[in-house]
Amino acid sequence: MSVSDKMYFSDVLYIAISEIAYYRYLLPESFFDDALFEDVEVHRIMKGKSVESDTLLEVLGGACDALAKGFLKT
Repeated sequence: MSVSDKMYFSDVLYIAISEIAYYRYLLPESFFDDALFEDVEVHRIMKGKSVESDTLLEVLGGACDALAKGFLKT
């Protein structure tokens, strides 16, 4: 898997987790930012809003880092 493929997968993973958290009301709506991803409006978790959102982003960042280093396979 190329570096660009890993970056794309990381972006999709981040958006998927953010969307699940948004639509399941796991975090308040004010913790999300609207963005466009491939011409689709998505909700992204913003950093610095709470301990919970920052923890979720840290775990997600660790998973993406492990993917980039080849410890995880897609």
